[in-house]
Amino acid sequence: MKKRRNDLLTTINDFVLIGSAIVMISISLLDFMGLLEHIPWLSERVPIITLLSLSFLLASSVIERRTHIDKVQETLDNIVSSYTFGAQYLDDAESVMSQMERITLRANESIMSLGSKSRASSYLAAIREAVLQRRIIHYRLLDGEYIPHELHEHLIEIVHEPNVQIAWTPREKFGNLLVTENESVMVFPAPYIDKFSGLWLPGQTNSRRYTQYFLEVFSKSLPLRTENAIRVLCIECSPKTAGNLPEIKRMLEKEFKLSSEEVTGIKADLL
Repeated sequence: MKKRRNDLLTTINDFVLIGSAIVMISISLLDFMGLLEHIPWLSERVPIITLLSLSFLLASSVIERRTHIDKVQETLDNIVSSYTFGAQYLDDAESVMSQMERITLRANESIMSLGSKSRASSYLAAIREAVLQRRIIHYRLLDGEYIPHELHEHLIEIVHEPNVQIAWTPREKFGNLLVTENESVMVFPAPYIDKFSGLWLPGQTNSRRYTQYFLEVFSKSLPLRTENAIRVLCIECSPKTAGNLPEIKRMLEKEFKLSSEEVTGIKADLL
């Protein structure tokens, strides 16, 4: 909308500028050639017409200046929103978790988490506070063969909240990711569970890019709606199941079917 307004002002400004210039040049040439002497009413008003044309030129200059400033500001806003040179490498697990906790506490709209090995109590507490108290929308995508008990306990506290969606995919080819509306953290895989690094990416452009990526993966995953579904993945509560992908998939699909039938039954009762 703002761009269209600026384009319209630019077009109007061009017409005013060209028209004023033509009028002033034409009157000056006619006056110089003495042709205005045969048009008394026009020759008497030459100073007024000249002043009017100058006024149009000045107004045109003001419009042009204002439009130019708006375009410069728009360009700067675009640069700031897509600014990526502030990316920060996080060289150890403590730095990664500290940054993830910070951007979780700063989130105002949404928190999207991809990963199934979160155990840091302060980070999980920050998500819980965002979901339960500030009602932030939260998506959690679990991947792979199991989740630790700390994450299991965290998820059953929030699984029934209307602003929470949890899903599972057997594939572990995705790097762990945390995305809010303004910032992102990518976690790099490591051979040791507590020794990993990451990258903090500021800016809404990065957030939009990774939000789209996250939602595409999430949409192809299996929703988890119940505490039983989450328990299936817990390595401590379901040691015989965790790690067995075919069995996990079978049980989660069964649980999803049961939860879907329950939701359908509730809707039927309401109707």
